This record gives sequence, C-alpha cells and structure tokens, in this order.
Amino acid sequence: MAPVKRFIGLASVMLLACGDVVKNDPDGDMDDDTADGMDVEDSPDGADADDMMPSDGVPGGSLVVHVLNRTGDGDPDLNAHVIVHRADGTAIADGAVDASGNYATTIPAGGVVVTVVRTTLDTPQELTSELTSITDVQPGEEITFGIQRRVALQQGGTTSMTATYTQPNGATTGVVFYTSCLANGKAGLNGSVLLEFKDGCHGATFQLLGVHAGLTPPRFVAVDNVPYVASGSFGVGAVSSTMSNFTTTYSNVPPDIGRLATHRRTVVDGMAVAVFSSALVDPAPGTVMTTVPYPAAGFLRAEIISSLDRDSSGTFMQHEVRTPNVQSGLAVDWNELALPWIDDVVPSKTGLAWTTTIDGGAGDVMLASWRGSWNPGRPVTVTWRYIGPQTTNTLVLPRLPSAFSELDPQAAAGDTTHTIGSAQVVFMDYEDMTSYAQIRPHAENYLSSTVDAETMFGGLGFTRRSASRGDR
Repeated sequence: MAPVKRFIGLASVMLLACGDVVKNDPDGDMDDDTADGMDVEDSPDGADADDMMPSDGVPGGSLVVHVLNRTGDGDPDLNAHVIVHRADGTAIADGAVDASGNYATTIPAGGVVVTVVRTTLDTPQELTSELTSITDVQPGEEITFGIQRRVALQQGGTTSMTATYTQPNGATTGVVFYTSCLANGKAGLNGSVLLEFKDGCHGATFQLLGVHAGLTPPRFVAVDNVPYVASGSFGVGAVSSTMSNFTTTYSNVPPDIGRLATHRRTVVDGMAVAVFSSALVDPAPGTVMTTVPYPAAGFLRAEIISSLDRDSSGTFMQHEVRTPNVQSGLAVDWNELALPWIDDVVPSKTGLAWTTTIDGGAGDVMLASWRGSWNPGRPVTVTWRYIGPQTTNTLVLPRLPSAFSELDPQAAAGDTTHTIGSAQVVFMDYEDMTSYAQIRPHAENYLSSTVDAETMFGGLGFTRRSASRGDR
C-alpha cells in the first residue's frame, strides 16, 4: 500500500492552551490586553491574562489572515470579521478585516482555530451568515480564506467574435464550440458561431474546441493560440477530426458497489468542458475498464472524474485527475489514496457526528459542513464550514463572542425553534501533498472545485480523492 498521503480534514478542535493574544491594531493605539475593545477579564469565559498564557510561558507568534470573496474574483471581502478560538472552542480575540481584507494578531504556541464570519443578510426581520473555520493554525502563519482568482473569471464587460467552420460530412445538427468563457458551449448554425467573452476569462489569445457528438465516432476541431480581437472574426476550418477512445482501467474495485462512473472533460485554458461519460452498474470487484471518446489534440489536457457509489444513501468515493498533458488513458487503483467510507452523518444543534468504515487507511484532511436555523427574536440561518485534520468522529462548533451570540448554535441550543437544515462530511487526499499543514494556508481552494484547485497547481495537473456523505 502506498504511504499515507495528505487529507484535508475537518474535525474537532485539538488545540493546546492559549497564550497572550494581541488584538489587530492598525493604528497602534490599542492596549495589548484588549480584544475588540474588551478587557481580557471580560472575555467569553472570564479568563484573565494569566489563564491565556500557555503553561511553558511561550507567548506564541504572529498570525496574518487574508479574507477573499468565495466568488472566485480574488477580491478581498471587506465585510468579513475574524475570530480566534482556543482549544476548548472559546473565542480569545476577534476583529474586522482592514481595508485590504486582512487581519493580524498574535496567537499562542500550540495552535488555534480561526473563524471568518460573512454576514450576507442583516435586517430587523432576518439574519443570515456564513462561517468558515480553519483549525490547527500555528504562530507565524499566513492563511487565506476564500477563493483565489479563477483562471477563467466570468466577470467584466461582454464582447464577441465570430468563428466560421465547415460542418462535418453527414452531420444534421450544429457543432458545439467551447472556450474558457463558454464552459457550457455555444452551438453553431450554418457554418458560423458567435463566441461570447467576458473580460475576466480570456487573455491575448485563447483555445477553442468544437465538438459534434451526433456522429459515431464524434468529430472535433481544436485550435490553439487564437488571437482575441473584440468583434473580430476568424476561420476554424473543417470539423473533421475523428475522436479517439480514452480508456480508464480500474483495479481493486471493492465489492458491493452499485455504480462506477467515468466522466472525462477536456481542459480548455484551465476550464473543463465537453463531458463524455460511461457508467457500469453493479461492477464486478477487481479490474474493470470504461471507454469514452476524446479529442486527441496535443495541447489539450484532460480532467477525469471517477466515482464509486456504494448505494442510494449518498455515500460515494470520487477520484479526480487533472492531467499535465494530453494522454489516451488512465489507470486508477482504488487501493491508492485510500479513504474511509463515511457511513452516517448525524447533525445536532451544536455540531455533528459521523461513522466510518476504514477500507485501506485514511487521508489527510476533512471538511464538515453544518447548517441550522433558530429564532432568538428574528429568524437566523447559519451555514458553518469547518476545515482541519480528522482526529475524531465528532464536532462541537466553536463558541462566538457575545457580539455574535445570535449566530452561536450553542447559545441557541435551548431554543425550541432551533432546527437543523443539513450536514455533510468530506474527506480529501491529494497525491502530491504530504500534510494538512501544506493545505492549511489555502484550504478553501484545495477543498473546492477542480477549477479552483487548479489555481494552486498552475496548470501542472494534480490527482486527488474524496469521500463524502450527507445526512439527507
């Protein structure tokens, strides 16, 4: 069995006692013993400065938190609020981000949990917030919440170009064209297609893929380094190249699998487009193969997502590959990047618990997602994402400062209107990462879609596996 690799886990907070915490103080006019204008002795648990010093007296070090939007535009979230928690989940420092979306403080040796609060709706009638926590944050670290700027950002002004082409012989329907700006494709008619662009999703040149899936085998045309000229036009040529067969060979397929599916997309300027899929129902354990068509152009990389569905309960495994170059096939060993099967997820008013079946080992990291609502005077809805290494199968969400008591599930736990909306647990393991510590500085990017993860690898490709289960 391959060595245990990296896993993105979200689990209970296993942190050491905390030391002195200095509030973010951009103007340098705040006392070191205050947090958000509050004396230390007025902290949520009534701790004084001596209580917050670790037993060895080591004061820890600096922490810098960068908060970006989760929309993928890479811009700072200027409305975010940062909270630092100690081992037992109590808050020890908090503050708003500055004009650049940053928050700086000092944290104790041994690590802390850092939570970012994003309030999306706050009216006298309703309060809705999204919280994200990252665990085991160490002194001296810089961590980023949110998503780095996507390669193909669907924002900005809209322009267009016209592409002309020759229809494949025998075709009775149009050709669908893809760019990084047209991930869902645009159908051409009568030998012409109008390609739409957003300013954020193209450069000076772009790649173009045209697919006609109505013939057997499908036909395609692929063009690299097309100059971008707003309102310009260019010729693509004939959509006449025959697609080849992409074969995925699976070994060590476990027993009792209800469905094994392969989804292959072509990566055009970082965006995965033009999916071709194949599925096996009740596959035999051992070695099986699937075959799908693909455009064999030398400059087009691939994304291959393979899934194992154990049953209809929502438990599944997923193996994702972004290739660094074109290739005609892939071998997937389900004994590699081994993760536990998540058998059950049970949410509570203050967190969640889950059970697992260990098949070959564990990964590096976990994401737990929890959603609840209650009414302490107005309807409140909270979505909480919790990221860290898996150390136990239960999670109690951290406590929030009194200013955020409306958002604190534990403060509302006795409310008869408190209901649970949903919960999910995801384990993830990257082939080329060696520890959660590598993932932590940009955990949300690594745990997000393959498009967002691609940002961290710069187009060099990656392999990861995930296990997931929701409560409903």
